[in-house]
Amino acid sequence: MRRTLNAMPSDETSICRACGKPIEEHAARYRTPAGDTHVHCHKEPRVLVIEGDPALRESIVGMVKRIGYLADDAANSEEAIERLPRFPYDVILCALRMPAMNGPAFYREVRSRYPGAGSRIIFMTAHAELQEYAPFLTAVGALVLRKPFTIEELRLAIASPGKDKLS
Repeated sequence: MRRTLNAMPSDETSICRACGKPIEEHAARYRTPAGDTHVHCHKEPRVLVIEGDPALRESIVGMVKRIGYLADDAANSEEAIERLPRFPYDVILCALRMPAMNGPAFYREVRSRYPGAGSRIIFMTAHAELQEYAPFLTAVGALVLRKPFTIEELRLAIASPGKDKLS
């Protein structure tokens, strides 16, 4: 789903997905199929970091913030799925191996709830044995960051062209 800036007058009254306040009738807004957002509420791109290791999660969130993004975090896929309706995410950084719901299961769940959103998921892994996930990663064309990664590798992955907003 693409985010668009609609500066044209609108006779619709809507509620901002970010702050929950009404958007005035003729105000410019970011418009997505999931709802509208005030322009001033959506100044910086937003990233959701899903990582089970608290120290590593904190480190990745810090890197995301240093490159200029807003960052939210979740300790597991279930917590992340609860967060998705709250904000339109530009990128989701998701650990490939997680208990209960691993990366591929999370991807399928997100795709079932938000068609087209899978292109915004970037998987992260420290495990060398990607063979078990290779068919999945190839089939969906997912980006994979190998941990530990540099801030420049993270910046390049997030800036990958052809990605649509998760909303």
